[in-house]
Amino acid sequence: MREINENYNRFKDNYRPIEFVKLSNGKYYYVYEVSFSNLTELYETLKSRPLINDMIFKRIESYNGIQQIAGKPYPEALEDLVNLKEKNYSDFMDLIESLNFVGIRNSYTKEKIKAPTGGYLSVPLYTAGDPLPYVMTKRVKKPDVITIHAGLGYHAYTKKEQVFNRAIILISIINALEKKGHKVELTAAELTYNEHQGPGEVIKISIDIKKSERELDFNTLYKTLCPVEFLRRIVFRIKETIPVTFERWNNNYGVVCSPDMVRELLELNDKVIYFGQPNELGIEGKDIEQDFERCLNSLNLGDRISVKEITDDYKERVKRMIRG
Repeated sequence: MREINENYNRFKDNYRPIEFVKLSNGKYYYVYEVSFSNLTELYETLKSRPLINDMIFKRIESYNGIQQIAGKPYPEALEDLVNLKEKNYSDFMDLIESLNFVGIRNSYTKEKIKAPTGGYLSVPLYTAGDPLPYVMTKRVKKPDVITIHAGLGYHAYTKKEQVFNRAIILISIINALEKKGHKVELTAAELTYNEHQGPGEVIKISIDIKKSERELDFNTLYKTLCPVEFLRRIVFRIKETIPVTFERWNNNYGVVCSPDMVRELLELNDKVIYFGQPNELGIEGKDIEQDFERCLNSLNLGDRISVKEITDDYKERVKRMIRG
């Protein structure tokens, strides 16, 4: 088994044991996994200065990457994880509020019914002499849980408009699914690999964005899926703390795993929605309505939500936003 470093002892809840796996293509890989349950946990881990694997990562791209590609300097990117006043995040939330996406709730699985006791007393029913003057909330059916896995990694040529449109479309999908009575869990992860003679190496870095019993956390969704700094500063810094052994990690920080490889490594069944890179979803970053249709068709969600319904819903939200 591969050697570990002190990070595996200092951050036991985050650094998982190294696994040795064989994929269906016949290739073997050592899998290094680091996971976080929220942004605060990620922030506190990095503020604690985990050990850097400087035997492999000599250039330290998280710190030394040029701003034209990697965005804000690492110290600023780290503080942005807990900064609710960061301008781009504020602009994003202004748009979300204008589109009336805030406060998405699952309402399809419950209904109000009249009852002789319990719940709350309805004054109109009581004064009218109704034998069932109380109103109770009854569960219509037990909601099923749908898991969405969103990829964090994307190719260097991906445009910020593609990344932004992907986030808006993802929010719309979650909203549509929960309106239909489903509960949604959302996680995000970057899986990258490098190969050499013999077994390859895979790095998996993940963060929870939404639990099925909770509302969507727009803060975590935006800060993990939208800013370039999260990938090229924060995720890169985590990679630099992992005890990989191939020198080529220093040159490319890994090749993004294909959707099939991601599904196999994460053991995702057919019911799990894999929300991959923008180009894999048909998201071009130009016309968001066309991006909607191409993305939804690529995901084959017709048995759960209507492509037309979700697209029309977004168009109506935009109209209401424009009308003010």
